[in-house]
Amino acid sequence: MGKKRSLYILIIFCFFIVGLKSQNNQVLLKQLQLAKFDTTKCRILSELIENESDTKIWIKYNIELEKIASAKNKTLGTNIFLLSALANAKTNWGYYYDFIGKGDSAFYYYHQALNIQFDIKDRGGAATTLNNLGALYKKKGDYYNAINYFDRSLKLSKDIKDDTGTAIRLMNLSDIYLEQEDTTKSINYLFESITIRKKINDLKGLANCYNILGGRLLKNSKPSVAINYIKKGLVIRQQINDQSGLANSTFNIGKIYFEAGQLDSCLIYLNEAKLMYENVQDKKGQSNINYFLGKVYNKLNQQRVAKSYFEQSLLVANQLGFPADIAKPAKELYLINKSMGKHLLALSLLELYIKMKDSLTTSKQLYSKQNKNLVTLLSSKIIADSLKSQKYTNSICTNLIITQEKLVQNKRTIITLITIIALILIFVIFVLFKNKKI
Repeated sequence: MGKKRSLYILIIFCFFIVGLKSQNNQVLLKQLQLAKFDTTKCRILSELIENESDTKIWIKYNIELEKIASAKNKTLGTNIFLLSALANAKTNWGYYYDFIGKGDSAFYYYHQALNIQFDIKDRGGAATTLNNLGALYKKKGDYYNAINYFDRSLKLSKDIKDDTGTAIRLMNLSDIYLEQEDTTKSINYLFESITIRKKINDLKGLANCYNILGGRLLKNSKPSVAINYIKKGLVIRQQINDQSGLANSTFNIGKIYFEAGQLDSCLIYLNEAKLMYENVQDKKGQSNINYFLGKVYNKLNQQRVAKSYFEQSLLVANQLGFPADIAKPAKELYLINKSMGKHLLALSLLELYIKMKDSLTTSKQLYSKQNKNLVTLLSSKIIADSLKSQKYTNSICTNLIITQEKLVQNKRTIITLITIIALILIFVIFVLFKNKKI
């Protein structure tokens, strides 16, 4: 009975919060209609964008914010405020294009925002934008530039004593070092971030850190410790109704069951996470979950089901355009198609995998010796397969040769006849000409 009562109270509280938020937005919209000064309009629009979760709605606010903030002929003081608002609008566009997987457009808008922020000496804004650019470089596999931007962002955040920003930068550096397989350094950065988040009572950030830490510890073969941290994060995310975060936590619990060999439990959590990612329209999450579902069904020896999930993963990863996300399903699809005897398709997938992996490290040559050997072996297999049908091919070739020989014989006969007729005509003309002379 107590649990039911708690649930009812939680539901009522959630509706109350949603109602307050909606009421607050209505008040802000009325204030926007009455506002006379551009600075006031920009402040209200920025707040509306921050409050609004519906992308279609906040985009409209952002268009208006950018339009007002771009206006010319302002006083110097007003101009600095409006330039800051314009930088925020550009940052919002960068976030939007990053979210829908259009990295080039995101780079363009983030750099525009950064230039404005440096011009007006907005160190807080610049720190955020540098962090966003670092995240984009990481997705593209350019770790050198990613670390450079994250480090610059971290320095600015510490200089202005921005604890929230500092915690975020530390977590991002943790991710980078994990990608470079330096798990110890990665975990150390993460614990620094956790310490700050506890200090500032950042529940959403703390839950995210716990979830990521669980993943790191899982890689270090510490599943029992890992699941404790992931569950800590899961509880917090349930409390604050963080749907994207819940999807990530649920995904990680599925991974732990996978490592433990409990595939039935693993599939329950993965399918739950898949639905969550679809509901929040998280494309990167969808690509990752489909890839992992493919791995599970591969382990269950259900190759065709696995192939379907890997194809879904690759489809979404191609839309996002990030090499690391493309490489994983491409490699699995190469192995599956090779085992199915579809060697031409397997070869194209292998080349895609190699291209994506090589793009992640600029220090390597386009194709390593090992990768070249793989391509050569697969090409040899294609040739071997084609030789199996040589008998049929030879039969076709023999028929073609016979036909060509017949054509040549016919051609020679025609040429001989034409020559004889020509000689007869010349003889007749000669005789007629001679008779004419006589």
